[in-house]
This record gives sequence, structure tokens and C-alpha cells, in this order.
Amino acid sequence: MPYERIWKRILSQNEKLVFEFSIGRRYRFFKMLLRLVIWAALLSLIVISIVSLTQVDHSIIVIGAIVLFLLATLYYAFYYLYYQEISNLYAFTNKRVVIHRGWFSTVTTSIDFDKITDVVVMEPFWARVLTKSGNLSINTAGTDQREVILQNIPEPYEVKKKLDEIMGTVA
Repeated sequence: MPYERIWKRILSQNEKLVFEFSIGRRYRFFKMLLRLVIWAALLSLIVISIVSLTQVDHSIIVIGAIVLFLLATLYYAFYYLYYQEISNLYAFTNKRVVIHRGWFSTVTTSIDFDKITDVVVMEPFWARVLTKSGNLSINTAGTDQREVILQNIPEPYEVKKKLDEIMGTVA
């Protein structure tokens, strides 16, 4: 279990981690590539404008643009491939659903299985087709609003089946 250190802080003595997951890898990779393509297009337009409007040495501008693009790539790689995963952790234990958000400052939400009234799977078309991800909405007694949404998770129907299976063995 890759996040054992985090779960050790959160879970009680007699609670067992059954399933852990985060935002989908394909979703995060797609978002990173999309941002990099947009960044490259904007940077290219800026470089072309500067080169056509000034008499400055073109090699300096091109090198500067390459450095900026490499810095943006490092930033997006860190943000989407590491930070988004570590700051959006979800777990099913033998007693509850646990949502752990954040990295430096964190918020942990939990929903006991006996409080869950229904679970809704939402798969927007483009998310399903491009990233094979969707959202899982968990509703509890006492309100008609969606209370907790696990966003951009991989294979949301499989995750719902896993939750139903765990809740069925506990009941």
C-alpha cells in the first residue's frame, strides 16, 4: 500500500484498509499533455511576435522559449503526475469511506457505511472516452444534495462494485 503512512495516522486500531485509490493516471496524464500543448502554442505565438517585431538576436529568444517550456513541463509533470495523486487519496476500509485531500494542509472526510444512502456513478462522455474516468457521488441520510464526490477516478463502475462488495460483507 503506497500511502500506508497516511492511512496509519487516520485509521483506528481495529480498522482495516481494504481498497485505496486516487485520481486516475490517464486523466492526470491527459490534463498534463493538454496544458503543455496549450502552453507550447501560446509560447510559439509569443516568440513569433517578438521575432517579427524586434531586431533582437533570434537565438536568444528561441533559447529563452525552450527554457520556459522546459520549466513549464517540469511544473506540470510535478503537479499532475505527483501532486494531484498524493493530494486526492480515497480509501474504503472495513467500516467507512475515507477521503484525504491536501498535502501540506489536509482535510480528511469519512462516511460510515451505515450512513450511506446511495452511490451515483457519473461518466461524462469525453472523460469516459479519453481518460476512462468518471465521478462517484456518495450521498448520506439527512440531505438531498450530493455530499461527497470522488472526482476523476479510474473505472468508476468498478470502484462502485468494490464499494458495494465491501459494504455487503460488512452488513
